[in-house]
Amino acid sequence: MNYRMLARICVLFLIFSCLTIPDIAFADSGGFSLTSSGQKVDVGSEVNISVQASHLQGVYGFELKLEYDEDKLQFVDEIQYGLDGIGFYKNDNKGTLTIVFSQLGNDKQEVDIDGTICTLTFRAVAKGNAEFILKSVITSDKNLNTTEFSPDARTSISITGKSGNIPLVPIDMSPPSAPVVKGVENGKTYTENVSATWTEEEGTTTTATLSRDGENPQEYKKGTPISLNGDYVLVVTAKKTSNGLTASTTVRFRIDIPQDEDDDSEDIDEGEDKDDTVKTFTDLDGYRWAEKAIQFLASEGIVKGTSETTFSPGNNIIRADFIVLIVRAFGFTADVDDNFSDVDPSAYYYEAVGIAKKLGITNGVGNNKFNPKEKISRQDMMVLLYRALKIAGIDIHAGSGSDLDRFSDKANIAPYAVEAIQALVANGIVRGDGTSINPLGNATRAEAAVLIYTTYIKYFGS
Repeated sequence: MNYRMLARICVLFLIFSCLTIPDIAFADSGGFSLTSSGQKVDVGSEVNISVQASHLQGVYGFELKLEYDEDKLQFVDEIQYGLDGIGFYKNDNKGTLTIVFSQLGNDKQEVDIDGTICTLTFRAVAKGNAEFILKSVITSDKNLNTTEFSPDARTSISITGKSGNIPLVPIDMSPPSAPVVKGVENGKTYTENVSATWTEEEGTTTTATLSRDGENPQEYKKGTPISLNGDYVLVVTAKKTSNGLTASTTVRFRIDIPQDEDDDSEDIDEGEDKDDTVKTFTDLDGYRWAEKAIQFLASEGIVKGTSETTFSPGNNIIRADFIVLIVRAFGFTADVDDNFSDVDPSAYYYEAVGIAKKLGITNGVGNNKFNPKEKISRQDMMVLLYRALKIAGIDIHAGSGSDLDRFSDKANIAPYAVEAIQALVANGIVRGDGTSINPLGNATRAEAAVLIYTTYIKYFGS
């Protein structure tokens, strides 16, 4: 943890909490609203509440106060922010949440917000109508000059069903830090049971829940066997508390059913006619869900390892490497007579990026730059793939907004990426982890391989 960052956030919180600050400017109610992921939920189900802003200018940090019906709702300690930075919250367990956020860093700029500020997750614990109220918003510029709004924005949900056997989320938390997911342990063979483990720094409090086929999440203990008679989503959360402020990190990953031995679908690592030349790597333990895709693409020469024996599946993939995957998988060619100014002519990806620019797969990031070595977000990865499919002349169903309804974090998808993600979900190329799609997360090499593999098999044959 960067304690200078923590100190600055704490200062920001104290400033926002003081009622006698002379430089607070008061504004009218402003363009704030609350939206929910569902108007009707069952007891035990989760609902996401998003805070929306219209034409909010010059924001470097903010404080929100939200009231909710604590007898019917339980905050599950998960907040997704619309900006990059650090956020903290204080829950008085009496129906009031105070949320503080700052971008932090001298390189960060004040921004205008027109969309989602943050999204909070609650679990329904009792029947009835539950109301959410956004009581106040205080924004800060880089010099900690603040403006206060009193939006009194509201939304409500109807909760139905029985209230028994709801997995409780702990309120009392201890420090500090976040889990590092090692993955699913499957040993040398993939049997009917797996277990999941993770590591965390000393003193961290973690909770884990396991859900199957849409059932209510149940408590999961590290290393416990999981019978693979259904698809599971495991959610691991670590929390820390300091000076009444709470920070948490949540990691989700999906555990999939293995293919049956009599499954007649193509599988490059099973069957009597297994190709002895199939390329494999020694570091794919814990990545069973991506192993087939990685081996297939490596054998086809579409992906390469980080060495002769390793693939580094958990490493983030950079923008240039994902373009290389697209160009190889689709077989794109073009006369490269121009390229982005920050793409070195001697780089291994020069030709692939040049082809992508020529064909219109990518327009770069502005000012004739591409940022080739920057990590690529999952939503940008999907946008590039969608453009490639269109340019290849593949008839892909456009999809609609309802295709994203099953994802709890759909509000985090940037407007420019909505069309692409809708289409990829509608055509079965993207399915997320079952409950979320994580559009803002940086894509890993394993995730990129699975996305390209799924597309390749679907449209170019096995």
